[in-house]
Amino acid sequence: MKKTKKLIFAALFITISLFGCSGGDAINEENLAKIEEGMTIAEVKEILGEPTQVLTTAGPETGHYIWLSSDRKHGINIGFKNGRVGIKQWIESKKAKD
Repeated sequence: MKKTKKLIFAALFITISLFGCSGGDAINEENLAKIEEGMTIAEVKEILGEPTQVLTTAGPETGHYIWLSSDRKHGINIGFKNGRVGIKQWIESKKAKD
């Protein structure tokens, strides 16, 4: 379990550092607040658009979906289990804090 968490956080860091975003203005704290536990992947995509990166851990509907803002200063990480939201997290790059 600890190894999986380390891999997820490493992937988040790499994603924030290297990739752009398809979500643009949809990636904000207001939209994160609209995401509720138990929502489907499709429902989340209606709010945020297509994810920047998908990290599956046990099949296509279990894992972390990551959306980054177009400026790459912040993002949203949604953890899905069996196609339903289990956790949600706001991500802010170190550059955004400086």
